[in-house]
Amino acid sequence: MQASNGQPVAGAIVELPGGSSQMVTQSTDSSGNATLNQVVIGTHTAIADAPGLHGEATVSVVENQTVSVRVPMNPTQ
Repeated sequence: MQASNGQPVAGAIVELPGGSSQMVTQSTDSSGNATLNQVVIGTHTAIADAPGLHGEATVSVVENQTVSVRVPMNPTQ
């Protein structure tokens, strides 16, 4: 996750749909990266939130593949 100024956002909460209608969540590390496992295959909206910031991005999850997505984080109103 990156803020609109290009800096990584540590501690942002990222979520995607998981099995059994539950969300898979993970916090970003100091580089703004998060790894989410057991995500439902398909196209979803990745949602990221941190204090004063919010971001969303579309991600296509494919079976047995690692997928990377950038979620731009913008200030909340």
